[in-house]
Amino acid sequence: MEFLGVRYNQMDITLRVDNHSTHIIGRLESQTYQDLKKLLGYLPENAVFMMRQVEEKNEIERLAGKDISWKQEWDGTISTVCWNASNCKCSIKKQGTHFPSGLAAPAIKFLRSRGINVNVEDCRKIVNKSLNLSISDEFEPREYQKEVIVKACNTDRGIIKVCTGGGKTPMAAAIMVNRSVSPMIFYVTSIDLLLQAKSELERFIKSQGSNITVDN
Repeated sequence: MEFLGVRYNQMDITLRVDNHSTHIIGRLESQTYQDLKKLLGYLPENAVFMMRQVEEKNEIERLAGKDISWKQEWDGTISTVCWNASNCKCSIKKQGTHFPSGLAAPAIKFLRSRGINVNVEDCRKIVNKSLNLSISDEFEPREYQKEVIVKACNTDRGIIKVCTGGGKTPMAAAIMVNRSVSPMIFYVTSIDLLLQAKSELERFIKSQGSNITVDN
């Protein structure tokens, strides 16, 4: 099998990881592929409604005399795995089987648990520090916050789960200071949170001794 001019042994699986997507090079057994798709999937908020729509459509086709025995029952999971450009859900369409690189770690763990020899090609571009940032003295991290910050700064990707009022934005500020790269994007889910995050990031992050300005 060839990918971008490179020939791979089909007995192995290679995961080519770039900053956005991870390509699967090699052939997976059908059930392993289906299980991987489910593992790297999610349930949308309207999953129950969507499942009901599919069931109603199938029932209409059945009553119309159509053969629907070949259709598999859908559990509401939408997979992040894309298998070609026409099926690709990414903003920039890509050929080949791929998924978001943020899911590379669980994918590697899963494939190896199935006894598959997984080779990893890390093609991500290294981003050098380009800013001179520091954290404000106003942020005095608690012990659990220190632990979260250290772990976050020593890993590539992950999810930080902290209860309301646990100080997620100050911790994010400390992580941004550790990275000190430009640009950085901080996503929020509402206008209220946007204004709050802007205020706190400007409060806690300094550039050459002065408070930064956050665009929104």
